[in-house]
Amino acid sequence: TFYSTPENGDARAVRQIFLAGRKHPDPSVMLPTWWGPSVGHWEGDTLVIDTVGYNDKFWFDSRGTPHTEQLHTTERWTRPNYGPLVDNFTLDDPGALSRPVQLKFTATALPPGQELMEFVCTENNQYGLASQTPNIYKDKGFGLEVK
Repeated sequence: TFYSTPENGDARAVRQIFLAGRKHPDPSVMLPTWWGPSVGHWEGDTLVIDTVGYNDKFWFDSRGTPHTEQLHTTERWTRPNYGPLVDNFTLDDPGALSRPVQLKFTATALPPGQELMEFVCTENNQYGLASQTPNIYKDKGFGLEVK
């Protein structure tokens, strides 16, 4: 089993991807969910993740790109060298799309010595001016009181 923490603004969301040859649940008993059940396998150096069983309640993007519970996604993750991590992503949804859509996302590794900062919810900001709690990130240029 592989756990993925998608960076989509949904703090601490976890997606579980089963890798041990597991099949998708029987469609007649599958309950549609936000992430859908994902199964994966390796094809050489590429991790292939196949997902079905999505509900139709989430948004792909801020424009509200439509989809239905017929949505089927295939992700092909490769790392051609140390820096980038590439996801070739296919959306297939005959209920909303006239043909499959191919997308490509490329992530890059942080430069040596850099740290990925913890997600901090600014909607209910608990540090800085509002709460009189010292902002430990102020010297790094982050926070509401930094100008």
